[in-house]
Amino acid sequence: MYSKSMWLTFSAVLLFGLGLAVGWALPSGDFMAELIRGAADDHHDDEEGEPHEDHEDVVVLSKEAEKNLGLKVGRIEPSDFTRKIRLPASVIENPSRSRRSISTNVTGIITNIHVAPGQVVQPNEPLLDLQLTGEALATTQSELLDTIRQLEVLDIEYRRVEALAQSGGVAGKRKLELEYERKRLDARRGVYTQELLVHGLNHRQIDHIITSGNLIRELTIYVPSRLSGIGAPREAAQSLKNATIEFARHDSIETDSGSGFTIESLEVFPGKSVKPGDDLCHLSDHEQLLIRGEAFENDVESLAKMNSRGDTASIEFGIEGHHTHRDGFRLLYIQNHVDLDSQTFHFYLPLKNEVLNESRDADGVLYRSWRFKPGQRVHVVVPVETWTERIVLPLEAVVQEGPEAFVFRQHIHEHEEEEEHEHEFEYEPVPVHIEYQDKHNVVIEYEPDGELKLQDIVALNSAYRLQLALKADAGGGGHHHHDH
Repeated sequence: MYSKSMWLTFSAVLLFGLGLAVGWALPSGDFMAELIRGAADDHHDDEEGEPHEDHEDVVVLSKEAEKNLGLKVGRIEPSDFTRKIRLPASVIENPSRSRRSISTNVTGIITNIHVAPGQVVQPNEPLLDLQLTGEALATTQSELLDTIRQLEVLDIEYRRVEALAQSGGVAGKRKLELEYERKRLDARRGVYTQELLVHGLNHRQIDHIITSGNLIRELTIYVPSRLSGIGAPREAAQSLKNATIEFARHDSIETDSGSGFTIESLEVFPGKSVKPGDDLCHLSDHEQLLIRGEAFENDVESLAKMNSRGDTASIEFGIEGHHTHRDGFRLLYIQNHVDLDSQTFHFYLPLKNEVLNESRDADGVLYRSWRFKPGQRVHVVVPVETWTERIVLPLEAVVQEGPEAFVFRQHIHEHEEEEEHEHEFEYEPVPVHIEYQDKHNVVIEYEPDGELKLQDIVALNSAYRLQLALKADAGGGGHHHHDH
């Protein structure tokens, strides 16, 4: 028979072996803990009478958190979307009216300058005074005046002979001779008039020479109208100058008469000698400019279709993030040859400028700054096609991860806290199919049987930050994320 000590030793070995067997056969401690927690959850669900809601992939925000995010929400509604293309362009001057060079056709010396660079001037305002020094011009003026005097004497003699001829005092032959002489002097006066026009005088100045009987020794060069010449004799300048000043005192100037010229530059100074062809100053008129765009060959068809449909383009001015939009620009024309340097087709749109600032100095001289300036870089936004019944959201409403794209749908989450009934908002990611996106909008395909429904409320911005919150929560091992 076994002793008591042997029996105790056998029992310990048996228990140790059974323990090893049970350890190999049963699940790990962690797994058992999960089973225990699962059972507790099931028991809790049975007690509540409803299944436990899975909050995974949900961000819960309080009102304060929404304000901190600057979150905006909106309801899903179908709408139309016009696909557009953005083409680079720049503001340029209108060659037919933006610049005017004032030059001289006579030889002389600058005696006085009435304007300064940057000043706004109106037609018929004085620019500068010029003392004539050309011998040929003085000689032609003298010959013209001599011819005019001979014609005056001839007219007196002709009237005397005509009276005598009627009474039979002289023969008709004498009257005929005077008529021939008069025609000769008239032709001579015409020749001298043409010579003065070639020298740079205009008809008004020539009429002044004839009526006053004085040679023009000084000219005042005036701001031109869009069609007239530039000079006027100093002797006749005062009355015209007074009328011009009276006109310029009006607070607003009619656009048709022009908003005036700006003195871009002065090429002369008092005492400078000038000769025919020399530039005196340069004027600019930037009220009407052009936008010159650059289109590749596949963009030209979109431009032509826009024009045929009667649609208009938009212009984006300014730098990235600070755009200023102007709508309603009609295509003027597309060039018929390609630019060899850029391999693009230039197209043009008219641009009516806007006054940015006006100021006057102590003497009342007007200075003006225009909003749009030649050389300014812009973009032309051209409508291409319109899609109907789409969901159009801001770019910030959609977050993309690889091939997946999501928007965040809002649900109201209610709970009791500190005896006050509070509302929080849950945002869950909903997968969507992107048909098109640009720098501002995303076009989402609407499927009646899809997960995203009409009248759903979604976040219109901060989708990326909501996605970061989900990722941070997943990394922490939790099921849902609360922001307060």
